[in-house]
Amino acid sequence: MRTMAKITIKHIHKVRKKLANGKTAEYHYLYRGGTRFWSSSDKVQLGGPIYFELYQEALQNISPAKGKFREIVISFLNTPEFKKLAERTQKDIKESVFHKNGIDTKFGDAPIQAFNDPRIRKQVYAWRDSIAKASKGDGFVQADTRIGHLAQIVTWALDRGWLVQHHLQKVKKLYSSDRSEIIWTETEINEFCAIAPQWLKRVLIVATETGLRPGDLHQLNRSHIKDTRIILRAQKNGRMVSIPITNKLRLTLDETPSDQFQILVGARGLPLKKANQFGQKLGEWKKNHTNIRPELHLYDARGTAATKLFAAGVSLSDLALFMGWSVQHAAKMVEIYCSLHPQGNDNILIKLQQHPNT
Repeated sequence: MRTMAKITIKHIHKVRKKLANGKTAEYHYLYRGGTRFWSSSDKVQLGGPIYFELYQEALQNISPAKGKFREIVISFLNTPEFKKLAERTQKDIKESVFHKNGIDTKFGDAPIQAFNDPRIRKQVYAWRDSIAKASKGDGFVQADTRIGHLAQIVTWALDRGWLVQHHLQKVKKLYSSDRSEIIWTETEINEFCAIAPQWLKRVLIVATETGLRPGDLHQLNRSHIKDTRIILRAQKNGRMVSIPITNKLRLTLDETPSDQFQILVGARGLPLKKANQFGQKLGEWKKNHTNIRPELHLYDARGTAATKLFAAGVSLSDLALFMGWSVQHAAKMVEIYCSLHPQGNDNILIKLQQHPNT
């Protein structure tokens, strides 16, 4: 997914001006001749979250939003419901709204009543398909994400009385993938760790022993280690999670330099700037130096971790809550892993069969 810095907004008017000291300043206005909400002299990152908050504040007070779908979008982004969402979720929704082919560009100028008309569904599908066609690589995922966020805004608008009809319910997704059987085997983990750089080896071990998502691997530090468990607040859903420290994970943690606060760092010993770099770097190295299945990604380490956590005493219910799965899916992941690793997993299967939720 693109970074916030690359997002463009349709209604920004940019002006560059040479100052008396010889330097050049840039000013951003809401429409030509409208309110100035940012300048290069401000200590606000261009394209960052605060930049978009300033944009929204300026947009909220102008008449071009009145009576248009943009008014609903602005109201939604300023609700307590939105503010209490996880930071990553807020960022993703803002990207869907303000992208150059996003919700505001496509539907912001539409009258509110257009979303009470059943014909809006056809237009939304056409917009979704255009995103999928124009995007590279993960185009289907991007298209589904944007239409999902639009439907979320419409749901909120219906509940708040802005709309009387919801014509975006049960929109079918373009992307579907059952990755339940794509799990790192012990053989693949050992093959990777035998030749991988130490920092990448640590990434894979921590991922396969904890099941943490990339965003949580990125934030993991010494303050989260509490005796025999890792306790942190998951970025995706904001829940506190408690993960038992396995013997293999303990060894990795013990090998972490005492002056290193972040548990996982890059090749130079410094924290990576973005969470998705862990998966990117690991995938690139795996592709260029091993014969491990190309479809295997860092994210698939969660299935491996599920079995190890279940064996370590985490209940299926807690495992499902932590992973964001149903109890049935959690049980399926454990069963698949055990079928791929029959040696020594008989006790885990017996425990699984005796679990009241299966």
